[in-house]
Amino acid sequence: RYLDGGGFLEEMEQSVRLLKTDENFRRLFFVPGKIEQLSSIVEEMRDFLSQEEKIVEGKAGFFSTAKMETINSRLVTLRDIIWAAERDVLWNVGRIVELSGAVRAGEVSPQSLKKYKKLNFLLNSLDRLEVRGRDSAGLQIAFALAESAADRILDILAENGLTEEFAGRKRGGDLVNGSISASTVQHSRSAGESGAFLSFSYKTSSIVGELGLNGANLRKIIRGDRVFQALAECEDVFDTACLHTRWASVGSITE
Repeated sequence: RYLDGGGFLEEMEQSVRLLKTDENFRRLFFVPGKIEQLSSIVEEMRDFLSQEEKIVEGKAGFFSTAKMETINSRLVTLRDIIWAAERDVLWNVGRIVELSGAVRAGEVSPQSLKKYKKLNFLLNSLDRLEVRGRDSAGLQIAFALAESAADRILDILAENGLTEEFAGRKRGGDLVNGSISASTVQHSRSAGESGAFLSFSYKTSSIVGELGLNGANLRKIIRGDRVFQALAECEDVFDTACLHTRWASVGSITE
């Protein structure tokens, strides 16, 4: 039906865009079978596109130039739709699962998903930004925990055997790779609600900045951070993240 007119393809494009919304993206993680269903549909579409392209190539002489332009234009649109579903949706699901240290999507908790999705977005942006190698990059994510979650921080760390590591990483001084900042905050003066504010800093550097190296290194560091994995599951009332990349202006790299 892709040849029937632009309306059908526009509906398909809209369907893929809707998959990227927060609610539908979460459904891929938490509704059993959704990822497999989407993967199957994408595979069928890819096979269909391949067959159509072969048919068009073999029958090109039977169509006028104007009709061929229309057919090719719609094939390109169909290819873009498949690419968006495969790359923008399914590929990012896999990247988030890997970044979280989980084996499958269902193992990522709703609270963790929100944070890892944001980190994955920033790291994807880093890869797009670095059109040439950069020698260093840094990323920080910070979130304020709800009071109920803040009260359980020490218990969560103890349950996972992470109390000593957490204490060592939140020492004062300059922020280095793996640094944790922790403080008590008041979320609502009128209600007297308070909680904990946590921030995690990640840094990477190299003498010769190879293309894609910073993003790969930061992903590896975050994936191996058991403290962040444990606390990312806590309910939060606010979270934010930022990232930077640079060349060392004086030829010197420090942590």
